[in-house]
Amino acid sequence: MQRQARGGSDAEMLSMIAQTEYFTCLVKDNTRQGDDYVNATNWSKAFGKEWKRYRESVRLKKLTKILMTDYKVGISDLVEVRHGKVHETWASPEIAIDFARSPSRVLLLLAQPSILIFRFRLRLVVSRLLLRGF
Repeated sequence: MQRQARGGSDAEMLSMIAQTEYFTCLVKDNTRQGDDYVNATNWSKAFGKEWKRYRESVRLKKLTKILMTDYKVGISDLVEVRHGKVHETWASPEIAIDFARSPSRVLLLLAQPSILIFRFRLRLVVSRLLLRGF
């Protein structure tokens, strides 16, 4: 009874743990080695979200404008589209985080403690240090 009074049953806690583990596996399995870009095509399928809808959103346009200014890069450095036998879209960690956190049932909660947040923050600190000549 005490546990329910504090805000959750055992089943709810187990469900949240399972969802967090699932999200962590999706991050690991869909992250490209070397630059930590995320396979947005696979994330779209896994999360039941449309990349096309997000790609055309005002939210993404604002974010890419900020990132292009801060990092002095072009859009192709933030989102990479590969055509060929398999069509894939790869997104920078910053954009992947925003995509995961954009309105979604579970992802709003799960994207917060993810591995990507840590990598993003680490990349941001390193980038700022490099810009300052350290």
